[in-house]
Amino acid sequence: TGPASRPAAFRPAARREKLSKDAYRRQRTLVDGELTRLGLRKSQLELSMGSPLIAANFVEMRRVASELADVEQALAAAEDSWLELEERAP
Repeated sequence: TGPASRPAAFRPAARREKLSKDAYRRQRTLVDGELTRLGLRKSQLELSMGSPLIAANFVEMRRVASELADVEQALAAAEDSWLELEERAP
């Protein structure tokens, strides 16, 4: 029962090199933009699901729900990227 047998949540995080200020700023701008874009799209999709026109159309409701699930998954990945980036802040 060595460290390799422990679940990932219990293993110490590998030390990652700090980024330069410029690299951090560039990556932070990209990640922040992605978080904003995905957050806005999620809001748009949630609002459209409440629309009577969408609710009355099963095919369109399924399409919107599917896209919403994809956006939520991408948003979670972007949030993880943001957290990883913050760990590497200069």
